[in-house]
Amino acid sequence: MKTNIEKIVIKTLSAVMITAIISFIGFAVWMKYDNKTVSKRVMAADHKTVLKACREMMQNKDKYQPARTGNLKGEIFIDSFSDITPGVPAIIQDLDPAHILLGNDRAEVYFQAGLTHMGFIAYPEGVKGKGQKKLIDGLYLFVFSD
Repeated sequence: MKTNIEKIVIKTLSAVMITAIISFIGFAVWMKYDNKTVSKRVMAADHKTVLKACREMMQNKDKYQPARTGNLKGEIFIDSFSDITPGVPAIIQDLDPAHILLGNDRAEVYFQAGLTHMGFIAYPEGVKGKGQKKLIDGLYLFVFSD
């Protein structure tokens, strides 16, 4: 026969396990939804306009306030978690990026969807560029997971 303490321990452990399972399922559903939402937003964007905006930011990168400096070798890091820098073109702001990295030879616009990261890599005119998926000349898509 079980004592009252044993019954309480069993009920408590059961409640904790049920809560953990429900939380895990909820998190998994949210991640899948968030990933699809971000993917749709990124793929539905006007890629020509995105490329033009990225090239504009590369040409004028010195006007942006970097969120972080250090070992970036002249690159500008714009972090939207601490407010996106004023002057970022509307098309980029509307896509709601996690952060932007502006270099002399490329612009990278990052989006975070759960544990998946994706974004654009834009290159200056005349640069062939590279990436996982070519969207248009000069603009590529990349995707990776944590």
